Amino acid sequence: MTLLKIQILALLLCFGKSTQAQPSVSVIFDIDLTNTSDVKIETFRFYASNFQIEFTDGTREKINVTCHLIDMEDKESLHIKIPTTSIKTIRSINYLIGTDSLTNISGALEGDLDPIKGMYWAWNSGYINFKLEGNRIVSGKKTPFEYHIGGYNGDQATSRKKSITLIKSENDSIHINVNPYTFIDAAESVNEFSIMIPGKKAAQLADFLPDIFSN
Repeated sequence: MTLLKIQILALLLCFGKSTQAQPSVSVIFDIDLTNTSDVKIETFRFYASNFQIEFTDGTREKINVTCHLIDMEDKESLHIKIPTTSIKTIRSINYLIGTDSLTNISGALEGDLDPIKGMYWAWNSGYINFKLEGNRIVSGKKTPFEYHIGGYNGDQATSRKKSITLIKSENDSIHINVNPYTFIDAAESVNEFSIMIPGKKAAQLADFLPDIFSN
C-alpha cells in the first residue's frame, strides 16, 4: 500500500507585521456518534497527549507533551494543530491516550487540564483519561453504563500508546476515526458496566482503548 503524503500546514501569523509561522500538522478526530436503537451515548471525553511524528525516512520528531481534551460536545476540540519543524513525508503519528504520570503528580493545571472540565479527581488519584457515559436499552429498559478510566501509578496506570500508520490525508489533514461503541462492547463482554475509580479493573479496561482508534 502506497504511503500517503501529508503536506505540513503553514499558517501566517500577524503581530503588527507579517511573520512566518511555525509549520503544523492538522489532526481531526472523527467520532462515530450514530446512536443505535439500543445504545445512547451522553458523555464522551478523552485526553490525547505526547504526540510524536515518524517520517518515511525513519526519523522521528517528538512534538510536545501538551494534553488535548477531546470532547464530543465541543466541535472545536476535535480539531487540533500539532506544531512541527519539518516538511518531510509522514509515515505515522503516535500519541498517548490519556495523561502521563508527570502531569498527574503536578496537581490540577489550567487549560484542558482545568478541573472545571470534569476530568480531574484529586491530587492522589489524578486525571480521568477517558470518560464514557450513557445507557444500554434492552426491551425498553435502560441500563446505565459509566466508564471513568484513570489512574497513573504502577500497575494501575491507564494511559495507553497508539500509533496510526499509513494516514489518510484529505485537504492536508490527518483524520483519526474514533468508535466508542467498540469500547462499550468490549467492556460489556467482561461484564463491566461501571468503573469510577483507579484500580486493576480500570487498567484492564484501558487495554481496550487503542482499539477504538483507526485511520
